[in-house]
Amino acid sequence: MSFVAPGEAASLKLMADAYDNDHKLKMMQSKPIALICMVMGTDLAEISSAIAAYAREVNGSVLDQSPVYNLSAKHYVKEFGEVLYKRAYLVSVPIDPANYVGLKLAALATERKFSYPVETENQHVRMYRKVNLDPGILSVGSLYVVSTKYAGHRLCIAPGLWAEICLHYQNGSYKPMPWTYPDFRQDEVLNFLKAVRQRHLLGHG
Repeated sequence: MSFVAPGEAASLKLMADAYDNDHKLKMMQSKPIALICMVMGTDLAEISSAIAAYAREVNGSVLDQSPVYNLSAKHYVKEFGEVLYKRAYLVSVPIDPANYVGLKLAALATERKFSYPVETENQHVRMYRKVNLDPGILSVGSLYVVSTKYAGHRLCIAPGLWAEICLHYQNGSYKPMPWTYPDFRQDEVLNFLKAVRQRHLLGHG
């Protein structure tokens, strides 16, 4: 049973469309944001190739990068091996915050391009990744990322995708949340993000 007359429904839709367009414009004109992409792998050349491929996927270009650092993560050993490297990149691309899902899907597509088939013990074929990409939106106040895994502190933004704030800016630096993964707590990452904030978001130097 409908409680809205047809004419009222049309008016409500016009109002919703107007709000949506106005809201999107305000989002685009709000405080500056930047696309950060964390890339992990066992081979530095593969990492460089992957970020270049991702930048092309989102019609952007790589502007800056953090130092490479080693990563110890037991849950990645089976797929990637013991020795892992990771690096954060600043990717230059116009960002519509409402389309962050598209940036994550582009990362997943890039991972698939750098995957290879492995036959399991039960003779099934599984695709193993050579690289892992984690895009994130950096603002002057936080870094938020999207995961394909559910957790209680994450908000569902699309089927199978959950967003979380993993770093927040306080007292002169980005600081981790209680759930932030160790690779986002590294000094190489935190110092790089602070530099991006200063140079690219605030325009200081």
